[in-house]
Parts: sequence; structure tokens; C-alpha cells
Amino acid sequence: QKVIDFKTKHQKSLTTDLIKKLDGLVTTMNTFFKPVDVQALLNTSKLVKGTLLGDKVQSFINAKADNDNPSYIVNETALLLLDIREGLLTEKRSLARLQLLDISLKLEELLFQNAPNWEPETVSGQLEKICALTTASVGAGYLELWEWEQISGTLSKFGESKLTLAELTQVLETARSAVEWSAATVKANYQEVVNTYTAFEPKSYAFIDDRIRGSVALHLGQSVGQLGDFISKESALTNKVMDITNQSTFRGLNPGYAFGELVVVDGSSEDIEVSADKIYIFQRSPSDLKPVAGIATVAEGNMVSHVQLLARNLGIPNAALSDQNLQSLKKYDGDRVFYAVSNKGNVILKPETQMTDQERGLFLKKERNTDKIEVPVEKIQLGTTDVLNMRDVDASDSGALCGPKAANLGQLKKMFPEQVVEGLVIPFGIFKD
Repeated sequence: QKVIDFKTKHQKSLTTDLIKKLDGLVTTMNTFFKPVDVQALLNTSKLVKGTLLGDKVQSFINAKADNDNPSYIVNETALLLLDIREGLLTEKRSLARLQLLDISLKLEELLFQNAPNWEPETVSGQLEKICALTTASVGAGYLELWEWEQISGTLSKFGESKLTLAELTQVLETARSAVEWSAATVKANYQEVVNTYTAFEPKSYAFIDDRIRGSVALHLGQSVGQLGDFISKESALTNKVMDITNQSTFRGLNPGYAFGELVVVDGSSEDIEVSADKIYIFQRSPSDLKPVAGIATVAEGNMVSHVQLLARNLGIPNAALSDQNLQSLKKYDGDRVFYAVSNKGNVILKPETQMTDQERGLFLKKERNTDKIEVPVEKIQLGTTDVLNMRDVDASDSGALCGPKAANLGQLKKMFPEQVVEGLVIPFGIFKD
């Protein structure tokens, strides 16, 4: 309505082209915000009506008619999405499954419309919204059921009368993981195909980000960011990243500090020639990233990823951030900045002009912290010259029998044998020969 009012008020001063664009915007908004008619879809889903899931959908529709509160709609829609996800495989008829998927997509659309209208006024309400949106992410397929089993207990604490700051922080970290996992699911399903298309149509590179922003993960990420802002205000631990908003989504992964030119890479990073004295912020890091002064990557929080292993082994400051953070930092591309990540995960990014004398003193003789981890060469075992089964190595073999990535994967294999694939390890002894 505001767009229509604006057009009416400024009709005489608007160009024909602008009027045409405003009309197109109104048409698009009318389509998007058109009320979702789940009842009509259920009526056409003949194979679903009368089944256990069909009855649940009908009960939801009846209850929704008497309660249009956004919090109620989001909560109940999320639970119904999860019910459909869990019950889908019990339906043996393929066409009935397809009809259930259609209903699930329509419910996701309904939730996407109502989530912004739920504006919690208390911390408990914010925690409830995060739990509901995470439930919806599971129901919509962005999180695995076993992942939900691991985090549901932590995210369901919104009903408790008191929570310590440490407990709130645990909820925040868990919710952040849920956002990252949701985004990673989209990447895992589409990244290979997108890479193929990007080779001849660069615009296709944005598909994954558009898909994520068009999902429940968008509102979940916003709610988590709001909780993070609250916790930051209530605690002494805060990030100080230029003058951008929603800084709570920055998360330090590897401590260190650096000083140099800031390079913000929004698109594909595969063809970029990196420099060892620059600080890079990537949408997605290159597959063969070389040592740099500092790194920050959108949702790159995997502790055995190439980026994190590189950062940890070379003492490079590394942090994860959101896509919104990256977009906000693009205006600082090319500026010289000070970048630091603390042991507790705080992140500082400030322009050179705001550096203190103490901070400048860190770089009088060096561009960044060049303290290297001493390699205990006396521990290296060169006698083993056969390829090993990954099941036979663990973290204690890191730097002795094989490299840290292989050793850590072996440790994970021992801890979660059903969740980690089989693998082979090439020991140091083979490289000597």
C-alpha cells in the first residue's frame, strides 16, 4: 500500500520507466503477500485427505482460522512441517508423497510470510522464536533429523524462568550452528552444479545465496543475530568491526592479529591471486588458498576445513561472518586495517587511523604476527612406509605419523564411526622415500 501511495503522490514527477517499474513492484508484492490457501491445496490432494498427516493438516487449518497471531502460526506451522518430514517415508504411495511435499512447500511459504511479523519483546520470546524457526528448518529439509536431536534440548530452554549468561551463550552458539548447517545443506546439494554453470554464466553463482535467503534460514539468521546483539550488550565481550550492524554474527575461529590492506571478495575467489600481506574476506574461500595475513569467510566454521587448518597451523587470525556482514564491509575494500581475533572469539577490525600506539608497535618490524609453531621433528616417525587405514590413526598421531588433517579425521572416525567416511592415510615415511 505504501508503494501505491507513493506512486499516487508523485505521479506527475515520475518518469514513464519508473512508473512501469513501480507497477511491476506492486504486482510482485501482491503475488508474494497473497494469503496462502492451504485448505485449497489439501482439497486437491485427494490421496492425503483422511490419512494421519492429512488430518493433522486439516486440524492446523481449522485452528489457524481462529488464531492469526504470528507467533502461533509460526510455532504450529513449524511443528506440522516436522510432522510431515518425519512421516513422509511411512507413506508408501509415491503420488501421495508428492502431494505431501506440495503441502510442505506451501506451509514453508506461510511461515516465511509470518515470521517477520513475530516481534518478541522478551528474551524468552526470542528464544522461542529461534527454536520454532530451527524446527521449521528441520521440517523443510535444511537440517538433518539427527542434527535436530543433538541441538533440540539446548534450543528448548525458552520456557525456563532463569538462564545464566553462559547458558544463553550456549544457546546462541548452538543456534548459529543451525544457521550455518542450514546454509551448508543448500551448498552441498547445489554447489557442484552451480560451479558448472558459473563457467559460462556468472550470474548463476548467486543461485545458492538467493536460495538461502529465500528460505527459513533467512529469518532464523536474523533472530539469532538479534539474540547475539542482546548478549553482547549484557556482557563485556563484544566485537568491534568498523561501524557495521549485526556484529554478533562475527565469530572468531583462530586467534591472532594482522595489519594490511583489506580485500573483500563477494563473488568467486578461484581466480584471485592472493598476497601474503593482505587481509581477505571471502564469500567462499579458494580451494587452494595460500598463506595470507588474515582471513574471514562467510559461515566457514568447520574445524577441519582447509581454511581453518591453514589458519591454525600458521597462526593466521581467522573468523566466520554472515553474508550481510560481508556486504556491509565492501565499502572498506582497499583500506588498510588492523585485524585481531582473541582467544575467546572476539573480533576487532578497525581502520589504520584508529590504531593505538600499542597496536602499531606490534608491526614495527613485521607486517603481522609471524610466530610459528615449532615442529617437533624428533617426534616424526619415518619408519612407516605403508599406506594406513584411517581407522588406525587418531589425534595423537598428528605431526608424528601423519599430518593434522588426516589425524583429526581419524580421531573423528573413532568417535563417530557411522558418520565419517572410510579413508586412507599417507604417512610421512612414504614422502621420505
